[in-house]
Parts: sequence; structure tokens; C-alpha cells
Amino acid sequence: MAPVRVMVMVGVALTMMACGGNGVPPPDAARMDARSADAPPITGWREVPFQPIPARPFLCVQGVGGEVFFSGGSIGTGKGSLALRFDGQWHELDLQVEETLWWLWPRARDDVWFVGEKGIAVHWDGTRAMTTRLGTDATLFGVWGAGDEVWAVGGSPTSMGDNDLLYHFDGTAWTKVAPPAALGVAYLKVWGSGPRDVFVVGRQGVIVHYDGQRWARQESGSQAILTTVHGTGPRDVWAVGGPPAVVLHYDGTGWSPQAGGLGWRSAAASGVWAEADGTVWVVGWGGEAWRRKSGTWVDETPATFAQDLHVVWADGLGNAFAGGGSFLAPASATLVRRGFLGRYGSAVPAGTVSTP
Repeated sequence: MAPVRVMVMVGVALTMMACGGNGVPPPDAARMDARSADAPPITGWREVPFQPIPARPFLCVQGVGGEVFFSGGSIGTGKGSLALRFDGQWHELDLQVEETLWWLWPRARDDVWFVGEKGIAVHWDGTRAMTTRLGTDATLFGVWGAGDEVWAVGGSPTSMGDNDLLYHFDGTAWTKVAPPAALGVAYLKVWGSGPRDVFVVGRQGVIVHYDGQRWARQESGSQAILTTVHGTGPRDVWAVGGPPAVVLHYDGTGWSPQAGGLGWRSAAASGVWAEADGTVWVVGWGGEAWRRKSGTWVDETPATFAQDLHVVWADGLGNAFAGGGSFLAPASATLVRRGFLGRYGSAVPAGTVSTP
């Protein structure tokens, strides 16, 4: 690994929280195929062109009800946040925040939560955004919910700020929740199969689980940074991370490293999405992209993908988005980050974003 990657791994890259856990898609989301009406079919991965090229990496992608939402931001370079909606055409959302938005969870097309830097939680009702600051300067890296309940997690992976952060929204207000143990680590993502089966992953291989009564730690068998988690049910949950790259599976009794032909090459996996038919999508650094189909892993990394990937989301019909860009580079006053979005399956039109 090149020296710059070592520096990133210890610093900003420790926040490489992937976007792969939004919960089991509802039936309408599972049938979603958001594309333009005249889009021709394609095969394999290709880049979605944007004009201009976004100066803010794509950090999260989630879809619901025939629409797909995207979030991201400039990560310390002063270029603001990124929030888009795709319904066959591209729409930029004005959420009235400058902080990078690391994650989102859409309950419905007009009911979407975003979380990000400086402890912000932003709710979008389809027309307007309302921002709540949760009383920490740390970053909230993950959000997920079931019904009226919403969980947000975060921490300070590159500073001495707050860590072990768990917040719960009961439909009315946010409350800080005590972690099962004060480990001093950043929680990076949260996903659950339901309100009584919630998983949180984070640094140092940490996994904690909520059974509806209490939070308890689970053994991952890894010390790697676990960047994201997603599954299809309580006996089929996936967590990925690195460095070194790790792909873990939970079968309802314990976590185990994934084998069976997955020949991962780059330093870290960063995004995972599991589908009800057993298909699993995994993406990571260097544009690496794998898919598990019928129990077999297939390397689908395109030769044209040079950007690091942070997130993958699939619609259940063979279409997927993978987002990322230069999110690993250390922030500086002169750095101009680049956003990157890939598409697998049916073609989508070119996107447009405003210039920060």
C-alpha cells in the first residue's frame, strides 16, 4: 500500500463508512426500477456522467417507492453538502445545511432522514427540511429506522471527541442512549431487520446488537474497521470493512469470515447490500466490485473504475448504484474532491449538480 494510503488509513480514511444498510426493502422498493422511460438496457458497471463533475463525493444511496436518494459532501474542504433525488430525472435537494451528509434512511418518498457532521439530523418531508442538532460536535455516520423509531450512530474516529454515540428517535424527540460499554470507538453504521433486531458496527471490529430490551456486544473475530452492515433478516446479515479487507456473515448464531471464492484485492471493502434472493453486492477501494449470486462470488470490477467506492444499493431487479469518489484524501484548503457514481443495469440519464 502506498504511503499516502497509510496516512489516510490512520486519519481521514478511518471514517470510510459505507452505505449499505437501510433495512429490508418494502415491497414497492423491491420492485423499483428508477430509470428514464426510454433508457436502453446495459450490462455491467459504467459511470453516470455529471455536469459539472461533483466536487463532493457520493457517500450514501438508498431507494424507496420508485425514487432513489443520494447524499454526500465535501468532507472538510468547505464545498458543502450533497443531496439528490432520482425518479428517472435528477433533482437537487436544498436541505439548508453545509455539513457533509454521511448517511440517509428513506422511510418513504416524503419522509427521509439524513445525518452527518457536527451531530446533525435532517428530516425532509418532500418539500422542506428540518435540522436537529443532537448536542455533539462528532459526526453521525449512520441512520436507520423501523416504523416511527429511528436510530443514529456516530463518533470521532480522527480526534479526541465524542465516541460510542447512540441516539434514538421515538417519533417525537431524539434521546441519547448509553452504549453497552464505553469502548471509545466510533460507531459507523446501523441496520436492523426490525425494531427488536438492530445491529451497529464500528471501529476495532466492534459489533453491538439490540434485541428490543438492551444493547449487547457481539464478537466479530476481527479488529478491522467495520464500515457498514446490511442484511435480509435476523439470520442473514453482512458486515464489511478494512484495512485489511474483511467480509463477515452472521447466521443468527455468530459471525464468520466469508470465503468461497471471494478474492478481494484492495485494502478495504466499504459497501454491502444484500437482496432477498441471496444476491450480495460488495464494493470498496480502487473501484473494486463483487457480486454473490447463487452462492458464488463473481468479480465484476470494471477496468474503467479508478475511484474509490463507498456505497452500493440495488433495486432487486438487477440494477444498482455505487457511489464514492475522493473521500479518502486528507482534507486541506486546496483539495478539490471528486464525486463518482456508477450504474449497473439499465441506463440512466446524465446528472447535473450546482457548483459550490
